[in-house]
Amino acid sequence: MLLAPWLDLALTNPDIAAVERLDPSLNRAGLVEAGRVWAGGADPADPRLSPLHGELGGLPPIEVHVGTHDILYPDTLLLRDRAGAAGTEVTLHVTPGAFHVHVLAPVPEGREARDRIVAGLPTAGRG
Repeated sequence: MLLAPWLDLALTNPDIAAVERLDPSLNRAGLVEAGRVWAGGADPADPRLSPLHGELGGLPPIEVHVGTHDILYPDTLLLRDRAGAAGTEVTLHVTPGAFHVHVLAPVPEGREARDRIVAGLPTAGRG
């Protein structure tokens, strides 16, 4: 289960530029700086830091929740396409107009996404 995942610290996807202006919570400059710090001197495109640059086959099924106004949305589309082409099952839940990690926000779209996530969990262990 991935919630608006950051899949490429190097921000190589040109489609991010079109979505950046729609996301009220993240921007490219902030992500570049955060990625630099997180990488700690390593190449931000290293697949150990940026899964989109690595092998995506042989992974367990992936479920992703993301909004169309999330700066990271374009990378989730790449994940779906690249992992799917490598044989990994990817289920993408896209909420139109939602911003970064809307699932955690106290808004109707967040509640609906959380309800979908909980509904898909195994019943064993729920209490």
